[in-house]
Amino acid sequence: MQRDGNVVDAIEKWRSIANTAKGVDNDLVARAFFSIGYLHSEQNETDQALSAYDEAIRLNPDYAQAYNSRGIVRSKLGEPTNAIVDYTEAIRLKPDFVEAYINRGNAKRSLGKHRDAIIDYDEAIRINPNSAAAYTHRGVSKNELKDHEDAIADHDKAISLQPNYVDAYINRGTAKRALGQHEEARADMNKAIDLGKQQED
Repeated sequence: MQRDGNVVDAIEKWRSIANTAKGVDNDLVARAFFSIGYLHSEQNETDQALSAYDEAIRLNPDYAQAYNSRGIVRSKLGEPTNAIVDYTEAIRLKPDFVEAYINRGNAKRSLGKHRDAIIDYDEAIRINPNSAAAYTHRGVSKNELKDHEDAIADHDKAISLQPNYVDAYINRGTAKRALGQHEEARADMNKAIDLGKQQED
C-alpha cells in the first residue's frame, strides 16, 4: 500500500521531536513514539506500530493509552490473548478507561467468552452511560448468547445515543432476524446502507 505523504512527513516530524528530546524529556519522547505508533497503525503497518508502542511503554511504563493502542494492534493481528494483557494493564493504570474496557470486551468476545465480555461492557457503561459503542457491543454478545430481546434493547439505546451509528443498525437487524422479525431486520439493514452511503459522501 502506498503511504500518504502527509503521514510520512508526520512520522518524520515525531521522530525529529523524539531525537531532540532524548535524554532531556522522556515523557515527550514516549508521546512522540506513541504518535508514531498511531500513524503506523492507521497505515496498517503493524510491525512498525508495535515497535513504536513498545518504545513508548519502555520510556513510560505507566502510559495507559500506549498499552490500549498496542492491544488494538495485537487484536488486529489476531492475538486476542496478548491484547487482553495490554488492555488489562491499561485499565490497571487508568481504572476509568472506557475504551480499554470495550476493547477488552471485544477481545474476549473474539475468543467466544461472551459472558466475560458483557462484564467489561457493563463496566464501560457504568463509567460512561452515554457510550453507544459499549451498548451495541454488549448487544452483540447478548445476541450470541441467544438473548435477542435484550440485545435489541442495547442496540436501541446505542442508536438513541448515536442516531447515525451504522454498526448498531446492522447489529440490531441481526438480532431482529434471529427473532424472525424479517421486515424490521430488513429496515435496519437498509438504514445502515443509507447511512453508510451518506458517510462516504
